[in-house]
Amino acid sequence: MSGAVLGLLLGALIGRAPASEPEPTRALREALHVEAGASCLEVERLVGVIETALRAEQIDARIDVDIVGDDEDPLTLEYTVRRDGSVIAVRRFEAEATRCDQLHAVVGVSVALAIDATLLVPAEPEPEPEPEPEPEPAPAPRDGERPPELDAAPSRPDAYELSPWSGAALVRGGAGVRAPPDWSGVAAAAVELRWKDRISIDAGVLAAQGGFVPLGSGRAAFTLVGMTLDLCAGQTFGRLHPRGCVGLIAGGALARGRGFTTSGADRLPWMAATLGGDLRVRVARRVELEFGADGLVHALQPAFDFVDESGARRVGREFPWVGAWMTAGVVIAFR
Repeated sequence: MSGAVLGLLLGALIGRAPASEPEPTRALREALHVEAGASCLEVERLVGVIETALRAEQIDARIDVDIVGDDEDPLTLEYTVRRDGSVIAVRRFEAEATRCDQLHAVVGVSVALAIDATLLVPAEPEPEPEPEPEPEPAPAPRDGERPPELDAAPSRPDAYELSPWSGAALVRGGAGVRAPPDWSGVAAAAVELRWKDRISIDAGVLAAQGGFVPLGSGRAAFTLVGMTLDLCAGQTFGRLHPRGCVGLIAGGALARGRGFTTSGADRLPWMAATLGGDLRVRVARRVELEFGADGLVHALQPAFDFVDESGARRVGREFPWVGAWMTAGVVIAFR
């Protein structure tokens, strides 16, 4: 009888024993602390890379990650992973990426690996592999005989290496002087191919429209249209990206008249070389504002003649050798 009572008491105690509670978690965004410094680091982009690598949005609530960028070098930074205030991992990066996208990918994957190594998630123990038999020692080489060379271990490509090439689309607008001959409005659009955010090639279209100016007994307005090709180079400093550019424009010049009859030469070929620079300011993940100025040399100077009201043919306005444009625009990156 006493044994049965003792068994019931033990069963009740065991049944009331509290089950082990799961470890508390929190959102990865709350555990990530970023001081970008001179780098282009963005918290949301890092969170996206880390969550993709971990395949989870929640992590152990005891984990904190501090990422600090260098005050001067945009490619140098350091991160520290802590659990309950104790340092678990420290990693420093110096020039391990050449573009902003690469920097986020390299740092994000490294942080994800460090977090994954510190997670205290209970898991079933993996079976211990059976020990492999020890290889038999190779026979000693005979006199004058070279030992066999071991095959080098195949290198494993980096799964997170990004292409150095990227693309963008851009639109510009602004004002010009002496291109056409007097003041004008300028509009342009182009696509851009970039290499490591250092060198880019832009190809697009451009139009510049001037107002009516006195010409003989009447008034005339001139328009320039053409295809553009620019080669630019620059370096990124945090959110700023200054560039220097050279380019070529080929197209035509058009004239419209009032108060006289224009001759048949109201459309002429036009070509110009450009030299200038711009400053791009990143305002969002894939969006930049651009402010630029270009000087241009008219390699082909259109000169229009006209027939005035008296029927006499006169020499019209000839384009000057040099001019300039000032523009502002928006750049949208493809990736």
